[in-house]
Amino acid sequence: MNINGPASISDLSIRSLVPGDARDVLDLLGEVFSRCRTTLTSAEEFAFSEEQERDYLLKFSKAPNIALGAFRASSLLGTIFLEQLPHLRTRHRASAELRSLEASVLANNPYSERLFRSAGFRLDAVHHEAVLIDGNYIDEKFFVLRLQK
Repeated sequence: MNINGPASISDLSIRSLVPGDARDVLDLLGEVFSRCRTTLTSAEEFAFSEEQERDYLLKFSKAPNIALGAFRASSLLGTIFLEQLPHLRTRHRASAELRSLEASVLANNPYSERLFRSAGFRLDAVHHEAVLIDGNYIDEKFFVLRLQK
Protein backbone atom coordinates (compact mmCIF):
# COMPACT_ATOMS: atom_id res chain seq x y z
CA MET A 1 0.00 0.00 0.00
CA ASN A 2 1.29 3.45 -0.84
CA ILE A 3 -0.45 6.60 0.27
CA ASN A 4 2.12 8.73 -1.54
CA GLY A 5 2.69 9.37 -5.19
CA PRO A 6 0.99 11.42 -7.86
CA ALA A 7 -2.39 10.32 -9.09
CA SER A 8 -5.18 11.84 -11.03
CA ILE A 9 -8.76 11.68 -9.92
CA SER A 10 -9.44 9.31 -12.81
CA ASP A 11 -7.11 6.78 -11.14
CA LEU A 12 -9.38 6.64 -8.10
CA SER A 13 -12.52 4.72 -7.39
CA ILE A 14 -14.86 5.30 -4.46
CA ARG A 15 -17.02 2.50 -3.12
CA SER A 16 -18.73 1.40 0.06
CA LEU A 17 -16.51 -0.42 2.49
CA VAL A 18 -17.63 -3.93 3.41
CA PRO A 19 -16.52 -6.29 6.17
CA GLY A 20 -14.14 -7.93 3.71
CA ASP A 21 -12.17 -4.66 3.62
CA ALA A 22 -11.26 -4.92 7.31
CA ARG A 23 -7.64 -5.94 6.72
CA ASP A 24 -7.10 -3.09 4.24
CA VAL A 25 -8.58 -0.54 6.70
CA LEU A 26 -6.34 -1.80 9.52
CA ASP A 27 -3.28 -1.74 7.24
CA LEU A 28 -4.06 1.84 6.17
CA LEU A 29 -4.48 2.96 9.79
CA GLY A 30 -1.21 1.25 10.70
CA GLU A 31 0.57 3.16 7.94
CA VAL A 32 -1.01 6.46 9.03
CA PHE A 33 -0.03 5.86 12.66
CA SER A 34 3.54 4.98 11.64
CA ARG A 35 3.93 8.22 9.66
CA CYS A 36 2.06 10.72 11.82
CA ARG A 37 2.15 11.12 15.58
CA THR A 38 -0.43 13.90 15.59
CA THR A 39 -3.62 11.94 15.01
CA LEU A 40 -6.46 12.09 17.52
CA THR A 41 -6.21 8.34 18.08
CA SER A 42 -2.87 6.68 18.67
CA ALA A 43 -1.77 3.23 17.57
CA GLU A 44 -1.66 2.23 21.25
CA GLU A 45 -5.33 3.19 21.70
CA PHE A 46 -6.47 1.61 18.45
CA ALA A 47 -6.05 -2.12 18.94
CA PHE A 48 -8.86 -3.59 16.83
CA SER A 49 -8.52 -7.16 15.66
CA GLU A 50 -9.50 -7.92 12.09
CA GLU A 51 -12.68 -9.56 13.39
CA GLN A 52 -13.57 -6.45 15.42
CA GLU A 53 -12.97 -4.26 12.37
CA ARG A 54 -15.24 -6.51 10.27
CA ASP A 55 -17.98 -6.14 12.91
CA TYR A 56 -17.45 -2.36 12.95
CA LEU A 57 -17.72 -2.15 9.15
CA LEU A 58 -20.90 -4.24 9.24
CA LYS A 59 -22.75 -1.51 11.14
CA PHE A 60 -22.06 0.84 8.21
CA SER A 61 -23.85 -1.45 5.75
CA LYS A 62 -27.25 -0.09 6.81
CA ALA A 63 -28.60 3.40 6.19
CA PRO A 64 -28.16 6.04 7.36
CA ASN A 65 -24.61 5.01 8.30
CA ILE A 66 -22.09 4.81 5.48
CA ALA A 67 -18.41 3.97 5.12
CA LEU A 68 -16.62 4.81 1.89
CA GLY A 69 -13.14 3.94 0.72
CA ALA A 70 -11.02 5.65 -1.92
CA PHE A 71 -9.00 3.13 -3.90
CA ARG A 72 -6.24 3.31 -6.51
CA ALA A 73 -6.26 -0.08 -8.20
CA SER A 74 -6.71 -2.40 -5.20
CA SER A 75 -4.93 -0.14 -2.67
CA LEU A 76 -7.05 1.62 -0.08
CA LEU A 77 -5.92 5.26 0.12
CA GLY A 78 -8.44 6.79 2.49
CA THR A 79 -11.75 6.35 4.25
CA ILE A 80 -14.71 8.37 5.40
CA PHE A 81 -17.26 7.20 7.93
CA LEU A 82 -20.63 8.89 8.43
CA GLU A 83 -22.46 7.60 11.45
CA GLN A 84 -25.81 8.84 12.65
CA LEU A 85 -25.54 10.25 16.12
CA PRO A 86 -27.63 8.19 18.56
CA HIS A 87 -29.45 10.89 20.49
CA LEU A 88 -32.82 12.23 19.34
CA ARG A 89 -31.70 15.84 19.49
CA THR A 90 -28.64 15.26 17.29
CA ARG A 91 -29.87 12.59 14.91
CA HIS A 92 -30.28 15.17 12.14
CA ARG A 93 -26.50 15.58 11.93
CA ALA A 94 -25.90 12.35 10.01
CA SER A 95 -29.19 11.11 8.66
CA ALA A 96 -30.48 10.54 5.14
CA GLU A 97 -31.38 14.22 5.04
CA LEU A 98 -28.08 15.75 6.05
CA ARG A 99 -28.16 19.41 6.96
CA SER A 100 -24.45 19.70 7.66
CA LEU A 101 -21.17 17.82 7.65
CA GLU A 102 -18.74 18.25 10.50
CA ALA A 103 -15.02 17.65 10.61
CA SER A 104 -12.22 18.31 13.03
CA VAL A 105 -8.50 18.70 12.57
CA LEU A 106 -5.61 19.38 14.89
CA ALA A 107 -4.23 22.89 14.54
CA ASN A 108 -0.80 21.56 13.54
CA ASN A 109 -2.23 19.94 10.39
CA PRO A 110 -2.49 22.73 7.81
CA TYR A 111 -2.90 20.27 4.92
CA SER A 112 -6.18 18.85 6.23
CA GLU A 113 -7.39 22.32 7.16
CA ARG A 114 -6.68 23.53 3.62
CA LEU A 115 -8.54 20.50 2.21
CA PHE A 116 -11.63 21.19 4.35
CA ARG A 117 -11.63 24.88 3.46
CA SER A 118 -11.25 24.11 -0.27
CA ALA A 119 -14.32 21.85 -0.02
CA GLY A 120 -16.37 24.72 1.45
CA PHE A 121 -16.07 23.92 5.17
CA ARG A 122 -15.99 26.92 7.51
CA LEU A 123 -14.32 27.16 10.90
CA ASP A 124 -17.00 26.75 13.56
CA ALA A 125 -15.11 26.45 16.84
CA VAL A 126 -11.73 25.84 18.42
CA HIS A 127 -11.14 23.64 21.43
CA HIS A 128 -7.95 25.10 22.84
CA GLU A 129 -5.34 22.66 24.16
CA ALA A 130 -7.61 19.74 23.24
CA VAL A 131 -4.87 17.16 22.75
CA LEU A 132 -1.59 16.50 24.54
CA ILE A 133 1.11 14.97 22.31
CA ASP A 134 4.71 14.60 23.43
CA GLY A 135 4.23 17.20 26.17
CA ASN A 136 2.72 19.80 23.82
CA TYR A 137 -0.89 20.93 23.89
CA ILE A 138 -2.50 21.27 20.46
CA ASP A 139 -5.78 22.99 19.60
CA GLU A 140 -8.50 21.09 17.76
CA LYS A 141 -10.39 23.03 15.07
CA PHE A 142 -13.98 22.15 14.24
CA PHE A 143 -15.31 22.81 10.76
CA VAL A 144 -18.84 22.64 9.37
CA LEU A 145 -20.22 22.49 5.85
CA ARG A 146 -23.87 23.55 5.75
CA LEU A 147 -25.75 21.55 3.11
CA GLN A 148 -29.23 22.97 3.62
CA LYS A 149 -30.51 26.28 4.93
